[in-house]
This record gives sequence, structure tokens and C-alpha cells, in this order.
Amino acid sequence: MNKNISKQERILFIVDAIMENGVCSSKNFNRKAFADLCGCTPTFLDSLLFEETGYNVSGFIAMCRIYIMKRLLLAGADYKTALKSSGFRSHCRLERALDYIVI
Repeated sequence: MNKNISKQERILFIVDAIMENGVCSSKNFNRKAFADLCGCTPTFLDSLLFEETGYNVSGFIAMCRIYIMKRLLLAGADYKTALKSSGFRSHCRLERALDYIVI
């Protein structure tokens, strides 16, 4: 990675890699784990993601999990498998994520 890029650009590069590789599908992946991977504080990551995407870290993780679940369902996975494999702990958490993303 080029050393001349800004901290924000490095973090956004990591965010892209996280989304591409489905890291969000781990049930243990949360705001703090995300910030740790990016090498910054959760608060800094919240503001950067909000500036770039309109979502805070929790919303971004929810969006990634919904995207993973959609891909699994389109590939033919049944609902329970897709729910479990996308990182949601329960149907209730999926509904909460959908409310957060849609509203």
C-alpha cells in the first residue's frame, strides 16, 4: 500500500476489503472489532463511514450482512441457512437491521 495516502484512504481501503471478503458475516464482528481492524477508534470510524456512506459502523455492518444474506438467498440457500451464514444472531436482529437501513 502506498505510504503517501491518507489515514482515511487507508481505512476506506480496509472497509472495501472487509465488505468484499464477507468479514461482516462473523457473529462476533462488531463496531469495536471493525475499528480495531482499521487501526482507529470506533468514533473516528463512525464519522468517516457516515461521511462516505451515510451509515455509522453498526449500520454499515448491518448493510453488509443484508447484502451477504441477499447473495446467499439468490444462490439458493434456504432462509435459516442464509440468516445464520450472514452473521445475524436472530430474525429479530435482521428485522432491526432492515428497519435501520430502510428508515
